Amino acid sequence: MRAENGSAVQIEYKPGIFVRLQPQQIQSRPNDLPRGTIVRIEASDGKLSITRAAFGNAQYVSESIRPAVILPTNDIQRIDPKDWANQGRFAIGGLPDIVARPGNYTNEQWNNTLQSEAITDLMARQHPKIACIGKDPKGNYRIAPPSDNFPCGCLKRMGNSLTVQYVPLNSEPTVSNNPILPWHLLSFGDESVQQVLERANAHSWRYHDNKTFTWIPDTQEFDVKDLPNHTVQTGPIFFQSSDKGLRLRYAQSEFRKFGFPVEELIDALKQRGRSHCYPIAGISESPEYSLWIELAPGRLVELPVQLIVWRSGVNNKAKSLADLMYWQGFAPGDRVELELVSTDPLTIDRIALKNWIPGSRNALGSNRCFLPVEAVDEKQGEITLGRGEFKLKLPFADQNPNWQMAILTPENDIQGITATSNPTKNQPRPKPKPDDVVFLEINAQDRLAVVGFETMTPVLDKGEADTWKSHPITGCLIRQRPQKLSLEEEQLKNWVRVAGGALPVTVEGLHKTENQYFLFFSMRYQQDAALIPPGCISLARFVDLLPDRNASLKN
Repeated sequence: MRAENGSAVQIEYKPGIFVRLQPQQIQSRPNDLPRGTIVRIEASDGKLSITRAAFGNAQYVSESIRPAVILPTNDIQRIDPKDWANQGRFAIGGLPDIVARPGNYTNEQWNNTLQSEAITDLMARQHPKIACIGKDPKGNYRIAPPSDNFPCGCLKRMGNSLTVQYVPLNSEPTVSNNPILPWHLLSFGDESVQQVLERANAHSWRYHDNKTFTWIPDTQEFDVKDLPNHTVQTGPIFFQSSDKGLRLRYAQSEFRKFGFPVEELIDALKQRGRSHCYPIAGISESPEYSLWIELAPGRLVELPVQLIVWRSGVNNKAKSLADLMYWQGFAPGDRVELELVSTDPLTIDRIALKNWIPGSRNALGSNRCFLPVEAVDEKQGEITLGRGEFKLKLPFADQNPNWQMAILTPENDIQGITATSNPTKNQPRPKPKPDDVVFLEINAQDRLAVVGFETMTPVLDKGEADTWKSHPITGCLIRQRPQKLSLEEEQLKNWVRVAGGALPVTVEGLHKTENQYFLFFSMRYQQDAALIPPGCISLARFVDLLPDRNASLKN
């Protein structure tokens, strides 16, 4: 469908059947509905309400560039090569509704002129042909030669080890030229390297055409070939460059630059027997809520919540979760089991949420987190951080580094702290800062202590105490005393015990005196992550009963 603000809306009701809805027939609709948007229409009081069910391909292309695989359209074979720069058209792999013409992108601006040699060189490259795509100032789709900003290649496993290296497209792996990449920067899965490899090996994708062709300059003819299946091991996958090196765990602001529409997920579920479990990469809130799903490293898809249903009852009836589920409770690393709902082939596919297995990241805030290292499994390729109910498993192929603690950043970078490290004046032992997250435990003297920082004394932050007192989650931890609020330490220790021996808290400040080091803490991040707003639902797992007979649940 397609519509502009304040105008009529044209709907493709069924293949070849179009319906035009006039503004006076429409009670409500989203402001922007570009061509290809999938919508849901409901009748109400004699008028129609239109809601967006899934984004069209246009949502994934902006005026800035994104990397793409291009497929020349058949009409190029009937055009003189010297006219390809002006008349050539190219379909976009993974975005089949978009057809683009050549352009030139320099100094972050598009113009329509491209030297014919550049497009001829592009046409002479074997599939996959790599380019950049964006919109020019008039809104037309344009492709340009590939940019060094988007390294393209594949992941190659080094022998029988769990180590992988980046290999540029159409080249051979060489230890000297291709960097070895750390696994925790290559996937959103909070799982072992073996599990990431299992997902990567099981996933393949195809582009929408059956055949493609390459220009052979020597013979002035086209070489036509069948399009193959693609995998993480063959590529192409596009890497994000960062100051830490190449990564496939993209920044959330870049998801639409590297990601694809929900159709890629639907195709994957059809291949996997209609049901499979995937890690969540992130949550988008604008313009509507969406879950970002990692099919395999470097393959992100956007799943709008309008398409998600819950099946229940004797008849396995599907009910929409779009306005019911507490979507802010989902976090990167959570796993969701998704199933393609059997529907009429002429209607919109819907996806059932069969299960949600939450991880611990929602309680770890949006800054650094100081986590105890519980174990390193070199055979499976994983490092276990945290403790009890707040464990986090990350893919990790290095030898056991003998870390006591690890600092985890929002970008998933890891900095280890060894038990034997000797801090110096120039390199002091890292300490928590405000907004970081640390863990509280109960020490041998039955007092609350900061995990990894035994010399620090945890103290309730008075500035946050009022917020605690009125909060439905943490209110029971605060007692009103004459002229002040105090911490119910026994109740908090019960929470630590139920959580398995350690509880994450938010650092509000540090204060050092001559004899003591105080760490002021709150549960600012944790209390909001645990709260489900009225009118919303969430899946949860029973953990234990507290002494006051309240149940501890993990969602």
